[in-house]
Amino acid sequence: LSCLPWSTFTSLIPPFNKEITIPQFVWDKYHIENGRYYVDLMLLVHHGFADGYHISNFFTKLDENIKIFCEEQVLV
Repeated sequence: LSCLPWSTFTSLIPPFNKEITIPQFVWDKYHIENGRYYVDLMLLVHHGFADGYHISNFFTKLDENIKIFCEEQVLV
């Protein structure tokens, strides 16, 4: 798990050993567009560890949690 808050990326090839089965997450510097916050997230997993179904579930849950967090911030 890492972040690159000083730059943005549209694609990323991490300098890690790609044979490792540990999932790797990297997000970049957020930016604001039309009053909304955006951030890029790179997720690298070994195909023997997870497949598209698991990655899709991860992003669905992440999106749900971000929406809940944003709603709670508005209520406070």
